[in-house]
Amino acid sequence: MGSSEQLIYLLHQAKIDELKLLAKILDVDAVNSSQIVVSLREAGGHSIANFFRDEGVPYHEIVNDVAQEVECGGYGSLSLAERNVVDLEEKIVKKVFENMLSKMEPGERRKFEEDLLKEAKKYSDSYTGLAATGGGLVVAGMAGFAPYLMATSLTSAFAGAFGVTMSFGFYTSLTSFMSVALGPVGWAFLAGAAIFKVGSTNYKKTIPCVVIISSIRQRIKIDNEQMSIYGITYDINQKRYKYKQYKYEKLSDAIDYAKKY
Repeated sequence: MGSSEQLIYLLHQAKIDELKLLAKILDVDAVNSSQIVVSLREAGGHSIANFFRDEGVPYHEIVNDVAQEVECGGYGSLSLAERNVVDLEEKIVKKVFENMLSKMEPGERRKFEEDLLKEAKKYSDSYTGLAATGGGLVVAGMAGFAPYLMATSLTSAFAGAFGVTMSFGFYTSLTSFMSVALGPVGWAFLAGAAIFKVGSTNYKKTIPCVVIISSIRQRIKIDNEQMSIYGITYDINQKRYKYKQYKYEKLSDAIDYAKKY
């Protein structure tokens, strides 16, 4: 299964609001996993080259191009078999997160850290500290949780700027900041370069989409870990989390109930 096919499979597990956000950024009318991937692949290539290629750029190449654009490396000389799309997505998220932090005023940053703290406490009592640093995010007592917080914070900020309501942890402190950053002048904070030229890769679409896709991966990973801890299952047909005989739209609500019993 190629990287683009794997992406379609991942997006089948995405929540409707996550798909709506990707569709909004890509200017896709139908909230459909396959169509979203087709549009992303088109955004990831040169318009003339896409015409001859017929189906756009494979997703692993889009991730590599975005990594190079935001200056966090890429696959380099690694063979196709050695390339790890997930790892490179996380490097991109970390770099974009660092760029965002560097542009925030002290007051904005303090409020942002408060929002991150609230989100972290929803998931674990083992949380002992958090620090948003120039090198990314450090979450003491919660190994592996930093990638989730970085990716979902950026995704929530994109959602606020694009006017899409998300059902999970919304970081209100980033909404106004990202709305300004997404303007004609501020967009360059993502990459530090001219991110859109006619006929070339549309980084104004591919950068946020790669971040959001990483967020979906991280959310699914954390959700699965939390469901395992509390004995919660997910009904994929009804799109509900189940604890004993009770069903919930949000995992956080199911966890809150499970903690009481």
